[in-house]
Amino acid sequence: ICGSVQKSGQNALDCTYLTHYPLGNPNDSVAEEIPPTIAADFKEAIRCQWVQAFKASVAMCGRALEASCIDLGADPDLRIQEQINWLASQGKITSPLKEMAHKIRLGRNRGAHPSADGLEDITGDDAELLLEFTRDFFQHVYVMPKKLVSLDLKRKAKTP
Repeated sequence: ICGSVQKSGQNALDCTYLTHYPLGNPNDSVAEEIPPTIAADFKEAIRCQWVQAFKASVAMCGRALEASCIDLGADPDLRIQEQINWLASQGKITSPLKEMAHKIRLGRNRGAHPSADGLEDITGDDAELLLEFTRDFFQHVYVMPKKLVSLDLKRKAKTP
């Protein structure tokens, strides 16, 4: 808020900072079971989506996915497409997760690599869906396995 004030016989502008755009903060919380470096990239993807930086959001989803592939045992020297296929061939991810991972990979490519065919245009809906796919992928490869282990331990504790 700014207003005109008199200082030393001259008009001056007096401004007070109130807030800035965007208002508030995004909910960038992720499951605690996701490894910290992967979670950091995914949180950044969420924050990018929140400020409508859609290309950046899908690029960070792809980065988090690639880090996850490596964390799950894929060779870091392979291209992400080959890493995803390797995870599926080893039974580390299911066929639907493989498809989701490839959608995330392709979205990352569209957001991160300029091309003359206009495919680099990522909409908010595209970015939102890829965030959802990434969250679901992590739910299946990190969260659910840890919950299953926890459930097994509780059952063993009740067995006489």
